[in-house]
Amino acid sequence: MVNILGLDIGGANIKAAVLKVKDNHVKGLKTATEYFPIWKMGKKKLPIILKKLLLKLGENFSFVGVTMTAELSDVYF
Repeated sequence: MVNILGLDIGGANIKAAVLKVKDNHVKGLKTATEYFPIWKMGKKKLPIILKKLLLKLGENFSFVGVTMTAELSDVYF
């Protein structure tokens, strides 16, 4: 079984999904979402929220894909 994690780190919400694949067939999907207005909460709290999401999904991941919105560039620069 291969578990693929996808993370969408947005300006107001963070979404995560785990796709379970076996023998080239999708066997399951889990999702989780957390409200996280990064401009209010601050970038230093981002790892805490990510860990919370990963604990909800409770898997070991073979692959990870991440996307982050352009609006977040103001928080990091």
